[in-house]
Amino acid sequence: MIEINLMPRDARRATRTPSSSAEASAPGEASRWHLLASVPGLVTLLVLALLYPGARDRHRALEDRVAQAVRDSTDLAGLISAAEQLRAGRDSTAARMQVILELDDGRYVWSHILDEVATAVPDFTWLTRVAEVGTGDQLQVEIEGRTANTFALTRFMNRLEASPFLADVSLAGTEQVAERLPGGGEWILSSFVLWVAYRPRRAMEDPP
Repeated sequence: MIEINLMPRDARRATRTPSSSAEASAPGEASRWHLLASVPGLVTLLVLALLYPGARDRHRALEDRVAQAVRDSTDLAGLISAAEQLRAGRDSTAARMQVILELDDGRYVWSHILDEVATAVPDFTWLTRVAEVGTGDQLQVEIEGRTANTFALTRFMNRLEASPFLADVSLAGTEQVAERLPGGGEWILSSFVLWVAYRPRRAMEDPP
């Protein structure tokens, strides 16, 4: 079949023109939508670019703090080990000293007693007897002597109390006695008896 287009040429152009303009406007709108859709991605990239240097610095600071903590822990472990070694050495030395003190106390008891008593004797005072008396775990010593006055006796008792080996000094008795002088006269003296307890050195060093 043969078709004949009876529409004038101008009408054909008119019908083609709207379609051509619609087709021409479609790519432009698509480009704008693409641009709008890419804006969030660009903003995200910009924010990451701004935040990356700060995050990197914080990460580096954390690494430095971790490294410093490791070094401090290592140093502290060394100090603890050294302290434990010193404590072990101190305990060993204390144990050895305790053994020495026990041997010394058992071997030189009377040497300590006589030395302390002789050192404490004041002027115008002399001793007539020093002996062990009583029973029990603590050694008791009886000291007899004579003195020219009561002040010397008080001084003698105070010195005995100050001794590191003697304690519990008490006056058991005192009386007046007369001593004959070479020229025929008499000298009135005070005769006394003291009780003293021996105190080992380890008893002083032990805590109460």
